[in-house]
Amino acid sequence: MTLPLDQIRSIPMFRAVDPALLQIEPLDGLTNRSFRVSKGAERYVLRTPGTGTESYIDRSREAHNMALAADLGIAPELIWQDAERGIMLCRHVEGARPLGAADLARPDTLREAAGLLHRLHHSGVVFEGQMVPSVLFEQYLRLARQSGSALARALIDLCRTSPRLQHLLMSNLPTDQWTPCHVDPVPANFVVDARRLWLLDWEYAAIADPMWDLACLALESSLNRDQCAQLRQHYGAPTDAESDRRFRQQLLLVSVVGAAWTVLQIALGNAAADFQLDYEQRLMRLTELLADAETTGP
Repeated sequence: MTLPLDQIRSIPMFRAVDPALLQIEPLDGLTNRSFRVSKGAERYVLRTPGTGTESYIDRSREAHNMALAADLGIAPELIWQDAERGIMLCRHVEGARPLGAADLARPDTLREAAGLLHRLHHSGVVFEGQMVPSVLFEQYLRLARQSGSALARALIDLCRTSPRLQHLLMSNLPTDQWTPCHVDPVPANFVVDARRLWLLDWEYAAIADPMWDLACLALESSLNRDQCAQLRQHYGAPTDAESDRRFRQQLLLVSVVGAAWTVLQIALGNAAADFQLDYEQRLMRLTELLADAETTGP
């Protein structure tokens, strides 16, 4: 991977620093390129945008929302950003490692993750932007079709065969309970250091239904039914039928929007992962959720 020396030189705090004095190490990522930049004992994370992300990510909104999350102590400190170029420099969380699905299946970690989301959702901070699942679904597939994707058309046709999905994607879901949300709380976006959990990657953050965050965490961590119940209990979500219905709705929406996002990554030629396999697995999960919805009701 080519080192981002030009981007580093554009950051005011590094302009007078000899690049030979910096240690630059690539980090894992799916849609962006990230690097750990060390200057003596000081460590930072430099994030540069992936190809095509400018078409569906608002970098100025990302920086605004992440800065608020950092003030809450949920996200690392934002040091510097260039919204026009999508470049961001954050404080590195020392000794941190990303979580996997198996980590979040552990009761103590699941409780802490639920608590982190609860803090964000009930913080009262004012995020920029709204995350409307139907709008996001249409945006991803429109961009994918512009790149000549046949999968986009296939996913649209699949959704048309499900009245339940059609209803969800065409309905104006109530927004009165919406809060600041991370929107992408997948296992790898949680990191743990010696003391606590942190949430990274705020590029999709917006005002949204908090049940989306819970459903996304549950779906992307492959939680079973009992673990989903534990997640909602740790979070403090109501246990009534309406809360259960909202959670199941969001599971379906996370699943279908996630499939559309994967179609877009395939269309953009993103080679950071096997997105074709990911798409097939997402379709299987969507089919399972739809079958489960037929037995549990709307």
